[in-house]
Amino acid sequence: MHILPFVHEGIAPEAVEGAGIEAVNPKKLIFSKSKLAAAGLTAAPAVVAAPVVVAAPVVEVAPVVAAAPVEAAPVVSEEDQLRARAVASEGDNLKVIEGIGPKIEYLLKEGGIFTWAELANTEVARLKEILHNAGSRFTMHDPTTWPHQSRLAFEGKWDELEALQKVLDGGRE
Repeated sequence: MHILPFVHEGIAPEAVEGAGIEAVNPKKLIFSKSKLAAAGLTAAPAVVAAPVVVAAPVVEVAPVVAAAPVEAAPVVSEEDQLRARAVASEGDNLKVIEGIGPKIEYLLKEGGIFTWAELANTEVARLKEILHNAGSRFTMHDPTTWPHQSRLAFEGKWDELEALQKVLDGGRE
């Protein structure tokens, strides 16, 4: 709504009601011709200028709604993640590699080696470390040929793998 000092001879404040204009202190703003002449103004109808006050637009603000608390995911150790991966995912059958049985396959998967490609890219020293950490009954195994055998299996060179395994004894050359 605009608030204007509205002055015009003979217009009462009631005449502007409902027009969206409100007279400010209308008793002081309605002048007769004689009062205007006394003030040095013409006797013609006039509007006295005054500052215009425009109300700010009403902005609706949505209520603030608190978000539901988010629970942090449980912290799972790397070892437990690997163990879960070994259980949940068979990966490749590592037992096709000469010298790897069910127990060593489990140890390798616990160590994060699930596929022929992973085994093919694992250093022999890492394989020996996995066997050593599992105890003395596993240290007698020799993983030297496992990465090469795994590479052949990964590449689908089954005839070459079979020929190699015929000359191996428990995975040893």
